[in-house]
Amino acid sequence: MRRVLSLGLVTAMAVVGTPLGAFAAVKAPARQGQGQGQGQGQGQGQGQGQGTGSLHGVAQGADRAPLRNYTVRVRSVADGQIAATTTSSQAGDFAFAGLQPGNYVVEVVDAAGKIVGLSPTLGVAAGASLSVTISAAAAGAMAAASA
Repeated sequence: MRRVLSLGLVTAMAVVGTPLGAFAAVKAPARQGQGQGQGQGQGQGQGQGQGTGSLHGVAQGADRAPLRNYTVRVRSVADGQIAATTTSSQAGDFAFAGLQPGNYVVEVVDAAGKIVGLSPTLGVAAGASLSVTISAAAAGAMAAASA
């Protein structure tokens, strides 16, 4: 089911093509009639609307250059599972919609599968839209500090 949702999100992003780098963390307006799917499957609602939130942002290197075509993942802090995956755009932008309320981290992963950027813990609330900039330099500093 997550693969289907990820594919749908990537397709929607490609169709819409909205630049996302300049957004601030704001509460998104409620959407009517899109709350279908709540309580189905494994107990997680798949519909968008008031019951879910979204994340968007930019992945960049230490020199602030965009990290193009990197894998970007949202990981649930509660259970450690990947909630969604996408690929950054040519501008380093990424977006995730339909996230269940909870705490998440966003990971930027290179082609070798190494996490090169990591967000702080982000609390996603129902109806909220959060923005984050992830720098590869911060991930390198964290790796050096933990070694």
